[in-house]
Amino acid sequence: MSDRISLIVAAAGYARRFGEDKIFKPLLGRPLLEWSLRPFLEFPEIGEIVLVLRSEALDQARFLFKAEKIAAIVAGGETREHSVFKGLEEVHNSRFVLVHDGDRPCLTSLLVKRVLEELKEHPAVLPVLPVKETIKALTGEMQVKETLGKGYWLAQTPQGFRYQTLKEAFSKAENVFQAPDDAYIVEKAGIPVKAILGEETNIKVTTPFDFRVAEMILRERDFV
Repeated sequence: MSDRISLIVAAAGYARRFGEDKIFKPLLGRPLLEWSLRPFLEFPEIGEIVLVLRSEALDQARFLFKAEKIAAIVAGGETREHSVFKGLEEVHNSRFVLVHDGDRPCLTSLLVKRVLEELKEHPAVLPVLPVKETIKALTGEMQVKETLGKGYWLAQTPQGFRYQTLKEAFSKAENVFQAPDDAYIVEKAGIPVKAILGEETNIKVTTPFDFRVAEMILRERDFV
């Protein structure tokens, strides 16, 4: 197997908190999803991209996204992890796999590069940021149940894996796709995950406010 890298972009969610289909929403004149793809196109070793979208978004995506590296555009599953599994089925002849959230449009190529460098030494790589605020666990009635201590980190994407590592982890998941992210599936399979420092600007666009923040971040960059 070659050192080729495949990218799976998970964008099959229904964006209920956003209120509309965000991946095609124009962000500084381009669909949000196009910004999320842009940093990866700088890497010749990323040989194929698999977009995993809602079934009703497939035709629009095929019309909008025609980059040579986009090898497949497929419908996702009921959960994000099921969607990533369906994307993994489209990966061929790659040694490494990156998984990125389609609603993270402010990623830089520098973080992609650091994830790829760490993958040379580790089976799984996860970018993280330290939690700055105090974390409270609440009951269903919005009563404070517990105050969590220090040492918590926020997970980001792209998360990187050796292909065989991710394939093995999903095979051990026994079709239970309720994990918070893909690194969790690898963790549960008993495979160590290397954490690296992520980027504060690598935000996940979940709400309209996040969208406005993403606009501000991108406007400050030289290529806008």
